[in-house]
Amino acid sequence: MDLLELEKKADELFLGDNMDEALKTYDELFVESRNARNFPMAATAQFMSAIIRTKDITKGILAAMILIATWENNNIDTSPFVRKCKILSEYATHKNDEDLYHYIMLIGADTEETLKAHAGFFTHDKIVALNERMPEEFRDAFHIFVAIILAKGDNYDVSMSVLNDMMQDFDREGNRKGMGITLGLMAEACRLTKRFDEALAHVETLKNYKDEVGAHALYYLLGDIYLSKEDFEKAKENFELARKEADACEDFDGIFRSLESLVYIAQCTHNHDDEKKYIEMFEDYKQKYEEKVFMERMKAEHEHEHEGEDEN
Repeated sequence: MDLLELEKKADELFLGDNMDEALKTYDELFVESRNARNFPMAATAQFMSAIIRTKDITKGILAAMILIATWENNNIDTSPFVRKCKILSEYATHKNDEDLYHYIMLIGADTEETLKAHAGFFTHDKIVALNERMPEEFRDAFHIFVAIILAKGDNYDVSMSVLNDMMQDFDREGNRKGMGITLGLMAEACRLTKRFDEALAHVETLKNYKDEVGAHALYYLLGDIYLSKEDFEKAKENFELARKEADACEDFDGIFRSLESLVYIAQCTHNHDDEKKYIEMFEDYKQKYEEKVFMERMKAEHEHEHEGEDEN
């Protein structure tokens, strides 16, 4: 049986609710596809096995969608997993679970039209009900990702209502960092829906939480808002500030993100000198980052050797 046939068999068993046999078949598919060096198929087979092993399939699917959203946010290729959303949405349809179906399709949307269609289904009450079904450890992440995805799908009102709930919860707890992160998400939701004045107003409030969220994040968010407004000068100014703040605390991820945005602005404005300058800076920082990683690895190995000597 070739890999596609084996995958089809596993999917049919899954849709038929024969989870014991489906698990065996997905595990077999994982081994066979890994041996054939078909790593995307091996990854999705492992993904489906993990959902079944949760025992509560619905909770497994709810959590799996959060993982896909997390990977996508970290610029990991999620296309093999998004492909499995078709099977998962069919499962939700068989179970007459409309909320779960639209949630799967929302996360797995591969076109703007599909995203908007499924985002429009959700009301505040439906999001609250779905969150109550989510495994507890994924609930905060669910709120964050669903709020931003709803904003991308142009469902601004529900997105903001979810974020307001988060803000009130953090306020009650006295969690200033949580409040700062939520204000940043509110600004992002406004940016995505082209409500730029409101986005900037949220950032003004966010300045009161600068110590909690970090100056780099604040300046980077401002840069993103001005970039969306096509105010390239102000965007450049804020991304430069973001780079300097990230540099001050050796936040290489922040440095690289800021420089990527500065290169993009230089390309948009046809400023070839800036483009050359920022690409060279990127390469310099890349070398510094590699040196830092190397030194940390050497230090860890040295400490490990001493631990071994102490044990002897």
